[in-house]
Parts: sequence; C-alpha cells; structure tokens
Amino acid sequence: MRISTGENDATEFIVAVNQAVEGLLTQEAPPELIVVQIDSWFGPRWLAFAGKALGLMGVRDCGRLRIPPFVPNRVHSELRFVAPFYDRSEEHEPIHRKLAAKTAFSRLAREVAPGAMLLWYSGNTAMTARGCMMAYIPNGDGYRSWHTQWGRRGSWHTAHAHGMKVPEVLKLLNAEPISSTALR
Repeated sequence: MRISTGENDATEFIVAVNQAVEGLLTQEAPPELIVVQIDSWFGPRWLAFAGKALGLMGVRDCGRLRIPPFVPNRVHSELRFVAPFYDRSEEHEPIHRKLAAKTAFSRLAREVAPGAMLLWYSGNTAMTARGCMMAYIPNGDGYRSWHTQWGRRGSWHTAHAHGMKVPEVLKLLNAEPISSTALR
C-alpha cells in the first residue's frame, strides 16, 4: 500500500505520509483505512471541528468526532484500503460529498466509517513548502485524533503537533529527531 506523489506534491512530504500510514497500520491494524488528500494546507482548527456557532466561531467536540466538512472541490483524492493486506478497495461511497451544511456538520466518524482509521493530508506541498496530516484512529466506541504541521527549511520536519507530541510523531515515522528546533 503506497500513496503516490502527485504533480504538486513534495516527494519528501509524501514519504512522511507513507511512513505515518505504515506506522499507524502497524500499531493499530484497523479493518479499514481511508486516506484523503485535501488540495492544500489545512490548519489544526479542523481537528475535531464540529461546526460554527452563530456562523462565526468554530466549535470543537472531541467526544464525538465528525467527518470534517471539507467541501468536495477541496478533496483531491480519497483512497480506501481494506485489511488484512490493505488492498485498495474501489467499491465505496466517498466520505466527502456535497451536502447541506446542517447534514455535513452532523456526520459522526463512527457512523460514516465505522471502525475505519481516517487520515487526511495536504496537497500542493511542493509550492507552499508546508504540509499537514490529521488522523482519526478508532478507539473503542470513539476515536482519538491528532494533527501535525510540517515545513520545509532545507529538509522537511514536523513543526507542530496537536493531540500528540512531536517525539511521538517521530517515533510513528520511525525516525530520529532532525534537529532540536523540530522538538517543540
């Protein structure tokens, strides 16, 4: 199972995405994995995003993770892999589709993709020199989640992590710290 580097993707970032996927599959062994590439960078506010209060402020609800309401035209690709060998499955309904906002904000991960591990990552990383990954990992009846931000200053490194610590990200990637500045 490999995620391919697209025309606008930084090869080193896609290597990190593949390492994260391999690490997660080794640690978690979910029955299914859904990998979604979003057209460009998305911030940590998408982590556990549950909608907007009065149309102004973002609201989070970590207890009941929802499918982030990315508009479908931001979704560059969505791949689904099935255990035990994580072969690609062509038969599935996409998790990101055009829906009314009220419906989009109410779609719980455990109902839309029961038991599946979900990973989102950013595209257009070759041009922007920054990327991100976000994961929803099945955990009993719910999910635990994290978001990591990446940057390129010479080489790619983890700049920030939410929901896990940078050393945990590096362990997941089976890598050593790149520099002390990466360990924030």
